[in-house]
Amino acid sequence: MRLATGIVLALLAGCSGDKGGNGTGDTSAAGTTPTTNTGPATLHLSFDLDGGQIPNMDEPAAGKFEGSVFAEDDASAIGNNESAVPLADVESDPIDFGTEGGLISDKATVGPIDSQIVWILGCFDSDANGCDCHDPITVPNENKMQILPGDGEYTVKMSLLNPQGC
Repeated sequence: MRLATGIVLALLAGCSGDKGGNGTGDTSAAGTTPTTNTGPATLHLSFDLDGGQIPNMDEPAAGKFEGSVFAEDDASAIGNNESAVPLADVESDPIDFGTEGGLISDKATVGPIDSQIVWILGCFDSDANGCDCHDPITVPNENKMQILPGDGEYTVKMSLLNPQGC
């Protein structure tokens, strides 16, 4: 599944900066190309929904994350490139963020993917009808990370609601 580029472009036009990292909170690897860390990686994904967004959702904060993993050159701080082909698609197990939001651990596994810098982009579909108005979405510059060989834990952050169709 591809995140609609137009949504992200409209929301983040002019946005710059890279808040990426290696999935562990260390942002030192963002924007660098690995030199010795090569090989396949398996991503164990956790999901973090900004609880401040929940009161503005149209339905309970329960559902599945659907998105894609893109190579560094196939996306930017404003979303995936129009011709980008995902390295992998992501669909999480059911997630219930309740009324508080926050981090829910190990809800999807993706891979193997060659270790590299990637963007994980997508939407938390809270009503099983696709990414629509008021569903939480990823902000690209919060979801750029260096994935390392082997099994690793990475966090996908959702801190914005989709305005599409609102």
